[in-house]
Amino acid sequence: MKKHTLILASTFGLLTAPLAAQEAKTCDVETMNMIIEQVNKAPIGVQAEAMGELAMAKETMEAGDTQACVTHLTNASTLAATE
Repeated sequence: MKKHTLILASTFGLLTAPLAAQEAKTCDVETMNMIIEQVNKAPIGVQAEAMGELAMAKETMEAGDTQACVTHLTNASTLAATE
């Protein structure tokens, strides 16, 4: 039974990981606001670091560097998801 649960969990993780990555591919105000909400719900210990990533994402968005912005948004989202 445990083996089936592990296989199911692994498969679910493999299928949902690309979906999570697709969510953060755009660097726009809507995505930024969505990740700000995630960061605000995150544990206090990671909020400061995630907010730093958001600040860098905002700076790179204003500079027009979309790839760097996406990287910082992804980092902030990943930090917010950790416990």
